[in-house]
Amino acid sequence: MVYLSVACRALLAAVFGVAALGKLRGPAAFHAFVATLDGLRWLPPRLRTPAGATLAATEALAAVLLATPGAGIPALVLATALICGFVAVVAAAVVGDTSLTCRCFGGAGNGPGGADAVGPAHLIRNLLLAVIAVGGLVASAGFPGTAAGPGLVGAIGGGALTGALLTRWDDLRFLLGGR
Repeated sequence: MVYLSVACRALLAAVFGVAALGKLRGPAAFHAFVATLDGLRWLPPRLRTPAGATLAATEALAAVLLATPGAGIPALVLATALICGFVAVVAAAVVGDTSLTCRCFGGAGNGPGGADAVGPAHLIRNLLLAVIAVGGLVASAGFPGTAAGPGLVGAIGGGALTGALLTRWDDLRFLLGGR
């Protein structure tokens, strides 16, 4: 089970790392992300830039903690809390028919490779990430141990690759014929 925990942490570290880098790669990307927060009518305009900066910094912190040996449970608790927040916001947007654009990973345009309107597919992605985070937490808490050797390399590589693929969720949906 220790390898499951490592794979979950690597996956989530990749997802949060890409998310933070996508938002923080430059002023234009950050401002584009902050502009998407306009769809959150409950967030006052004066708080959108600080909220965006806090979110990006927290995603970066989560990525670093998830990749840090020995920080398993605290890192997974932070990741789970962040993802649960994302699930709540996306669910509210989908149910409330709120116009919200996904710039989760810093996308700049519409459709594949860029920003897309938040919809049920984004909710499914975030629910899947929540299951992965909770699974990693359960594996870490319930089955402590030390990972080493080829199994460790496979868990990190497989988790990181899967995480990278999940950051391209909209592109994968497009390639598979979904819209």
